[in-house]
Amino acid sequence: MKTICLLAILFALFPVALGRPDKKFELSLTLIRGERSKDTHSTTQMVRISGDQATFDLTYHGRRGPNQKPVQRTVTLTKADLKSIEKLLGQHTWFPDESCEFVRAGAMTYFSIGIGVGSGEKASNILLTGTPGHPEIKANKKYQYANLLVTEIFRILHEHDSDIEFSAVVN
Repeated sequence: MKTICLLAILFALFPVALGRPDKKFELSLTLIRGERSKDTHSTTQMVRISGDQATFDLTYHGRRGPNQKPVQRTVTLTKADLKSIEKLLGQHTWFPDESCEFVRAGAMTYFSIGIGVGSGEKASNILLTGTPGHPEIKANKKYQYANLLVTEIFRILHEHDSDIEFSAVVN
C-alpha cells in the first residue's frame, strides 16, 4: 500500500518536476489519508494549479470506494489568490526535492502529503509520509510549512466552491 501511495504521488508531481519553459506557475498537491484495519480505506485529494486554473479531485479507495463517487471541480483563481499562494511560497524556505517520514509502530492511520511547485525551469518537490500521531511531526519545519501551504490552498478553493473541504492532517 505504501508503494502505491508513493507512486501515485510521484506520478502526480511528475509534470511539475519537468519544469515548463513558458514560466507559467504550476503547483501539484496530493493528500492521502487512510487506515489499515479489517475495513482498510483511504481518500486521495489532488489539487493541480496551472496558471489561474485549479482542478480538485477527491477519490475514495478500499471500504469506502464502492459507495462513494469521485468528485472533480475546476476553479478559476483570481490574481489575489495566486498572489497569496506565491507570497506564502516566497516567505518560507522551500525544501527542494526532499522527503520526510514519521512512522509510529503499530499505528493504524497514515497520511501522505506531496507538493510540487514549478515555474519555468525551476521545480521543487516535497513528500511527507507517516502516522498523524507521531510525537515529532508538529515540531518539524517541513511539516509546518507544508501544512501552512496546504491549508491556504484549501481555504482559497473553499472560498470559490464550498463543497471543497479540508481538515488538518494532525490536530
